[in-house]
Amino acid sequence: MQVIVNIDVDDLDKAIQCYTTALDLRLNRRLFDSSVAEMVGPTATIHLLLKPTGTAPFDSSVVTRHYQRHWTPRHLDFAVEDIFASGDRATARLRWRGNRPEGEVVERETIEIVRVENGKAVEHWGGRTTS
Repeated sequence: MQVIVNIDVDDLDKAIQCYTTALDLRLNRRLFDSSVAEMVGPTATIHLLLKPTGTAPFDSSVVTRHYQRHWTPRHLDFAVEDIFASGDRATARLRWRGNRPEGEVVERETIEIVRVENGKAVEHWGGRTTS
């Protein structure tokens, strides 16, 4: 399985430097008039998408992008510890690890349940099991 992650950023050059240093990725190429940086490493491809502060994430969105601090780690790793499927639902236990801009390491474990219809996730439930 190949994982490709897309991350919105407001400063592409700064993000390239950050992911090169923090995750030992390298810039593979720039795409779409240099609005996307494709970062690659031995096990992942990460696309850094230049999306200015204040822009809408999708056409009918009532909120706009902001890059103010929130709980999400800047550098995110996740491992699927367990995964089960039954009928139209899949359940996974995930372990998340990352760090905030100040360097604080954040770890979480979650249980995620997804209902699939016609090959697409149509409902999602999840909850944190550890702090």
